[in-house]
Parts: sequence; structure tokens; C-alpha cells
Amino acid sequence: MTFMKTVILALILCFSTTFPAMASSPDQAKSYLREAEYYQRQADSYQSDAESYLRQAKSKSSDATSYMRQKKYDRARESLRQSAEAMDKYQTKIDAASRAGAKAEDYYRKAANALK
Repeated sequence: MTFMKTVILALILCFSTTFPAMASSPDQAKSYLREAEYYQRQADSYQSDAESYLRQAKSKSSDATSYMRQKKYDRARESLRQSAEAMDKYQTKIDAASRAGAKAEDYYRKAANALK
């Protein structure tokens, strides 16, 4: 979806340079587009980090289950603690990705409005 926004805005920018009367502020739109792309890359990075933390949490949870079956309760408790920490980090990254995605969306909107 965000890739489509980039493509659409890029096309708008191309047409606005071809037909300058269409664009009220193509330079401002390009600036907004760069900002939007920056925040979109940031959101993608946060999302990737979040997925990594989620995998880590699942792994630690699985380890805890295994330790419980082996009656190694101290190790199971430690694995559960690590799983909970990974889930906290996951949630933090998801929140950051959401904020960055919202900023990117705002800048895409500003770029489109600058071309009206």
C-alpha cells in the first residue's frame, strides 16, 4: 500500500514538472515526499525489528515449555522472563512503527495537497 502511494506521488511529480501550471509548489511536494519516504523506511525498520523480537519471544516461550517438561524450573522461569522482555520490546517497536507510519502518511498527504 505505501509503495503504491510512492508510485502515485512520483507520477504526480513527473506530471507536475511537465505541466508546471498543475503544481502550486512542486519543490515543496518533493520535500514532503522525501520526508514521507524517510518515515516509511523508519517504519519498515521498526516493523522488521518487532518481528525479530516476536520470534525471540516465541523461541524463549518454547524453551520454557521444554524446561518445564524437564523439571528445570529455574531455567523455565528465566526463559519466561526473557520471553516477557522480548514481548515488551516487540510492543515498543510496533508502537514506534505505527507512529512513523502515521508521520509518513501525513507527509504523503501534504505532498499531494502541495500539488493541488
